[in-house]
Amino acid sequence: MKAKKTSKIVLEYCASEAVKVKRVPLKGSALHKAKKEGKGTLITKRTEIKNPKAWRVVYTENHAGYLPGQYLPEHLVKLLCESTGTEVVIGEQGFFNKDNRW
Repeated sequence: MKAKKTSKIVLEYCASEAVKVKRVPLKGSALHKAKKEGKGTLITKRTEIKNPKAWRVVYTENHAGYLPGQYLPEHLVKLLCESTGTEVVIGEQGFFNKDNRW
């Protein structure tokens, strides 16, 4: 009998991928006030993404479906956690990689 190999996937949650940052110009009296005071005329608005691809694959073992560096949405992470043949390890941002090159 062959022993069934279990696959292992290490994921990292990236909070920066769950939020969209947009620079928006000021309008009306706020623009006039900013110009008068010598401040910038742009503000940043943050909006949450409904179905973010915020989980990054760090490492895979015996699993050909996902590659390191690939971002996964929430429903795929739930499916991986529920599957019997896959061990999933999830860490916070910077837990597995300290250099934050991604």
